[in-house]
Amino acid sequence: MAKSLLHVITAAAAFAGIAGIIAPTSAKPPPYHEVPFNVDVNGERIVDTIAFPFLYAHGSGDVHGSFGLREYEFSNQVDISTFPASNVVGSSVYTAANGDELYANQVFEVVIFNPDGSVTLDLTEQFDGGTGKFEGAMGEIHLVGSAEITGPDTNTFALHSEGTILLKHRHNHGHGDCGD
Repeated sequence: MAKSLLHVITAAAAFAGIAGIIAPTSAKPPPYHEVPFNVDVNGERIVDTIAFPFLYAHGSGDVHGSFGLREYEFSNQVDISTFPASNVVGSSVYTAANGDELYANQVFEVVIFNPDGSVTLDLTEQFDGGTGKFEGAMGEIHLVGSAEITGPDTNTFALHSEGTILLKHRHNHGHGDCGD
């Protein structure tokens, strides 16, 4: 009898230890916090080369909005065999005033060439880490805007974005809020 009581107590203690691991008594903050991401970008795009069916381009622009971001650079590849162009992929880098960089992958959903010569843009960018406060960043934004063809190989563009970004908690004040 004493032996089986000892087994019950040992089993109960082991279960309590496992339960403490599975369901800790103090909640830990999540490793990421979700923050709105809204920017306006104005810039210029330059066509580098055309190797049918692809057009390769790069560009840069000024940024106004979230996180003190100031600069935007990108490069992309456009499948010009489709109309409207809907197979556009690329990458971009947002740079903050302090030098921190945010990396994103571009997926254009629609590029429409309008009769008046303007271009309608509709794209998604998926964040893929960065440096400084953007290390490990994730999330997605939707950008809409327009472009104006300004020369045989150039155009200016204006984009507005809305979305969210997931940033890693960099510090904890004891209540789950990193304060960023």
